[in-house]
Amino acid sequence: ASAGADGLTATVATPLAACVRSVRSARAAMGDRGMAGGALAAARNDVDARRARLTRLRGTPGTREDKVRETGERERERERTGCLSLLLFFVFSPPLPHPQTHTTQLAEAERDLLAAQTAAEEAKAEYDALVGRMEADLPRWEGERAAALATALGAYAAESAAVAGEAARVWRGLGGAVG
Repeated sequence: ASAGADGLTATVATPLAACVRSVRSARAAMGDRGMAGGALAAARNDVDARRARLTRLRGTPGTREDKVRETGERERERERTGCLSLLLFFVFSPPLPHPQTHTTQLAEAERDLLAAQTAAEEAKAEYDALVGRMEADLPRWEGERAAALATALGAYAAESAAVAGEAARVWRGLGGAVG
């Protein structure tokens, strides 16, 4: 009976363990595809957000430029009045940072959109490559797993029949010895 159990282990358990390992690796590949799909979706959302920002900037007239011009006119008016406190303020205060102009914002938004589109194209290429590999490998893998499982189950059936036949022979021998 021990030889039958060892035979079952060799012919059934080992191929089934290999099948389970290959199923785990297939699940990992599916997880990788899911991660690549998520990265692609995030990249597309980033492109959409940057495109919306650029569209919004293109639709807005140069509001920043107008404000800078208006502020400069106010400063020139104050200088003409000769306000000493204002003069002292400007002398002892650090220079103000130059605000971005509308044109600069547009150029920056266009660069950001181009970078996001490039990242989205790279994510799509990676996703498509992964899906292409899976489309080629998955049918082959399924065929191999089906053949391996059929072989393992056939070996199990044959080994089970052999073990059952040996058990019947032993019982027959015991029956003849008792009777």
